[in-house]
Amino acid sequence: MKFLSFSVLFICSVVFFISCAKKESEKESATATGTTNALWGITYGNSSFVTVGRNGNILTSTDGSTWTARTSGTTNVLYGVIYANSTFVVVGSSGTILTSSDGTSWTSRTSGTS
Repeated sequence: MKFLSFSVLFICSVVFFISCAKKESEKESATATGTTNALWGITYGNSSFVTVGRNGNILTSTDGSTWTARTSGTTNVLYGVIYANSTFVVVGSSGTILTSSDGTSWTSRTSGTS
């Protein structure tokens, strides 16, 4: 019985720690970028950083300190962003794909999934 009590206490402590760590990282994100939404991906290309996240958030920065919100045209979660062949490509939930040559203007692409 002592082992079971210890195990439950340990698991609760780990869950509490993870919860607190997540809240702290979200606070840092809000302070650094100006958004309270979770950010999931970041890349650098064409002299700009681009980061993406919850609620269709896309932010850009030329110095990594000052961030500007961009219009993505979606409220889906955006999970990742890459820069290749002079194009930023963003992927997200429900088959979301967005592309941009400059990181500021975004075009929705058809993924064939939903």
